[in-house]
Amino acid sequence: MLPLQTQLIAIDILLQELEECQLEYAYGASNSDNSGDGERLSNVHKDLLEQSIKANQLVISNSKDFSEYDFSKLLEQVELAKKISSKRFLVIYNKLLLWVLDYYSAKKKAGSITSEDFSEQAEIRLDLYQTKAAKAKSQIKTLAGALGKQEYVSFLNLYRLNDSSLSKVK
Repeated sequence: MLPLQTQLIAIDILLQELEECQLEYAYGASNSDNSGDGERLSNVHKDLLEQSIKANQLVISNSKDFSEYDFSKLLEQVELAKKISSKRFLVIYNKLLLWVLDYYSAKKKAGSITSEDFSEQAEIRLDLYQTKAAKAKSQIKTLAGALGKQEYVSFLNLYRLNDSSLSKVK
């Protein structure tokens, strides 16, 4: 099996693990870090998204010499449970995932400041994190608009972000 095919299978396995992670949360077996308010990610979900970014980037860099047609032919040769639309969408999805992680990280840090930190510098840091979260959400909204509603919903479903506040972006 070609290394690129193996990497595509690795992405598929991560996507299946993301689905299992969401199912565990839906049935209450998830850790308590996910509050269910759409503003937090569980540690497991976050880790899987980070692994997905790395796996996607590996496929993107190893397929840089492939045309979209060649890449689609490669996708046809590999039996995947979760279909990847195209190489172009994989690049866009990776950018979206980076912004999603930035958004949730900034929201989490801002939340911890408001609940735990009452120092003089807390207000300044809170403002910085809220600005970072707003910027990330704006970037997500811009990419979502460029993708179109159907493809953005596909992205949210693929990476199990459909219950998050990001599903209301578009």
